[in-house]
Amino acid sequence: MKIIIQTVTYNRAGLLERTINSVLNQSFTDFEYLIVNNGSTDNTNDLINEYCKKDSRVKTISFSKNRIDSVAFKKRYELLNDYSAPYFMRIDDDDYMELNTVDTLYNLIMEHDADAARVGSRYVYPDGSMKNKFVFDGIYVYNRIEAMTEMLKREKFNSAIGGTLLSKNILNFIYPDINHVRDIHISYRRMNNVQKMVVSGEPLYYFYRHDKNMSGLDSAEQITPEKINQHLEANTMRTQWLSEHMPEIKNYVFYCELSFMISLYERIHRLEVKDCFGIADEMKDILQKNISFLLNSKFCTIRENEILISL
Repeated sequence: MKIIIQTVTYNRAGLLERTINSVLNQSFTDFEYLIVNNGSTDNTNDLINEYCKKDSRVKTISFSKNRIDSVAFKKRYELLNDYSAPYFMRIDDDDYMELNTVDTLYNLIMEHDADAARVGSRYVYPDGSMKNKFVFDGIYVYNRIEAMTEMLKREKFNSAIGGTLLSKNILNFIYPDINHVRDIHISYRRMNNVQKMVVSGEPLYYFYRHDKNMSGLDSAEQITPEKINQHLEANTMRTQWLSEHMPEIKNYVFYCELSFMISLYERIHRLEVKDCFGIADEMKDILQKNISFLLNSKFCTIRENEILISL
C-alpha cells in the first residue's frame, strides 16, 4: 500500500457520499481510505459502514464528540501510524476530485523525487458555478524556503491541504496548544518539513464553498467576530513561529500578516458586516502604526496601497 487517504467528517452525510465516491473511483488504486466520524449525529455512520462492506480499502473509526482542538487534531494524525503507507492525503468531507488526481500527484512525487505534490483546484458553489483557484500552465519545483514563500503568497497554492500528497514524515511536528484548529495553524509547521515540493496547475481538486465552511470568509454570513479573531490569532502565531524558524523571510512573513488585515478590513466594510466594525477599527490602528513599513515594502500590491492611503 502506497497511500493512506483520510477524511474527517461531522454531520455531512448529504455531501460525504460524493467525497467517498471520488476517492474510491480513482484510477490509482493502491491506497487505504480512513474515514474518521467525528461524533456525527445524522446517518453518517450508517453511510460509512455501507461503504466498508462494499470496499475493503475503506476503514473507519468514530469519536464520541466533534472535537476540533489541537489534541483531537493530533490524535487524528496519530491514527495514520497504524498504516504502513509512506504517503498521506486528506480530502475534506465536502470536497471531491477528478478520477486521476491521486495518480497525478503520486507521479509528480516520483518523477521529481519530491516529498510533497500539489495540483490546481476549482471552487464550486451551491448554485453549480465554479471559479478557478491556483490554475496555471506548467509545473514548478520548490525547495523548503521557496515552498513556504509560495504558500504565503497564495498564488500557486495556499495553506489548505486539499489536493496535496505528502510524505508521512512531514507530519512530524509539534502542534500548537489551541482550542480551535484551522489549516492556517499548522500548515506552516507542516511546510517547514518539506524539503522539495512539486506543484501543477492542472485543476483536479474541487473545494465546495458554502456558508457552512469551517474556515471560509467569503460571505457576510461567514464573517463573524469569533472567526476573525481566530484567524488573526493564527496569523500572529505564524509570524512569531516563522520568524524564529525561517528568519530569511521574516519581513515577508510580517507583511503577510498585515496583508491579511488589509484584505479583511476591506471585506468587512464592503460587505457591511456591522458586527465586525469594532475589530476592523482595531486592525486599522495596527495598519496605521505599520504604514511606513507597508508603503516602503516591495511586497505591497497596488490595491493594498490604495486601501492603506484611504485609511
